[in-house]
Amino acid sequence: MKTSHVIVFLVMAFFFSLSASRDTITPTQPLADGEVLVSAGGTFALGFFTPANTTNRYVGMWFNNVADRRIVWVANRASPVSNSTGLLSITTNGTMVITDQKSNKRAWSVGTASTGLTAPAAQLLETGNFVLKQDGDDDTRSYAWQSFDYPTDTLLAGMKLGLDWITGFSTNLTSWENDVDPSGGAYYIAVDPNTDTYLYTSSGVVVWRSGPWDTINFRSKGLNYKYVNSSQESTFSFQEGDRPMLFVASATGKAQLFGLSSDAGGQWELAWEEPSTQCNYFGQCGPNGICDASASPMCGCLEGYVPKSPSRWASENWTDGCVRKAGLDCRNGTDGFVVVHQAKMPESAIPTPTPSLDECRLACLRDCSCVAYANDGGRYGCAGSTTRFWTS
Repeated sequence: MKTSHVIVFLVMAFFFSLSASRDTITPTQPLADGEVLVSAGGTFALGFFTPANTTNRYVGMWFNNVADRRIVWVANRASPVSNSTGLLSITTNGTMVITDQKSNKRAWSVGTASTGLTAPAAQLLETGNFVLKQDGDDDTRSYAWQSFDYPTDTLLAGMKLGLDWITGFSTNLTSWENDVDPSGGAYYIAVDPNTDTYLYTSSGVVVWRSGPWDTINFRSKGLNYKYVNSSQESTFSFQEGDRPMLFVASATGKAQLFGLSSDAGGQWELAWEEPSTQCNYFGQCGPNGICDASASPMCGCLEGYVPKSPSRWASENWTDGCVRKAGLDCRNGTDGFVVVHQAKMPESAIPTPTPSLDECRLACLRDCSCVAYANDGGRYGCAGSTTRFWTS
């Protein structure tokens, strides 16, 4: 009888070690390749993964129990482990490290001895934030490091994209190099303090701009967006609506929004992307040009303007844009305005508190440097443009 009791106890203990999950690593409990951290509520998982058609190993994060395992964050995106002997560990002084145990080389590390952590731990939170902190301390202000401050190509609900004016810290999204290489790619998304969100190439060329976000929450595709532009921060963020969603800088040069389907297991469905047409690429028709994707040719000039380089324009090279047929006569008060529909605010838009559209028009007429104006009905206010006009 004593022998049978011992056998039952050992079997149960072995089963528990296989089925139990954890959300934390400590100096005495690292994460080896093949093990997975799971957030307390089971939403997120973190562990080693290998992209298709490669042997490289990375530490990444994904939505747990979702059939379409899309990686939403990568730690060592620029320095993979070349085999399955990787180890994610944390030192007693608070440094988190990914080590290639075969070569004993560090692939990635964050945190230093100056963190002041006496009992360091790294925890995967239910929000998808992977944080380095004092073990047992849940005060968000005491985090020594957090993945939300260092996104790769994906913005999750609750993360902020943009600039913290107090610390000077900025957060951008940088695309993967391609579908199988998570290293920094050719495109990134950043927030401009003038309330625009931009998609750039790695060399700084603008691909797409959103135009100013509304200064209050608004819904689009089931997502609650928020833009904050204050003395403390200029940031874009969102909160989930009816389903998990992801805002992504793609390797193909798109800003994309994915939503999780309600199908069994779930699939990530493309809900929105920009540029969505040729006309949505930044400056497609040059300064003072108008783009119409349904027209042939798709580029034309604003009323009162002509192509700056007629021969290049005729060959469908529109980069030079358009120039005025005649100069302005602001001093004599004979100038007027032409309405341009479905245009974004010019990059040089300067907001003023003028409430009405008519007062906005008069304010622009009184300023001879103002060449265009717009008004959104009071939430953004009047904005005058003092330079050439872009319609995309």
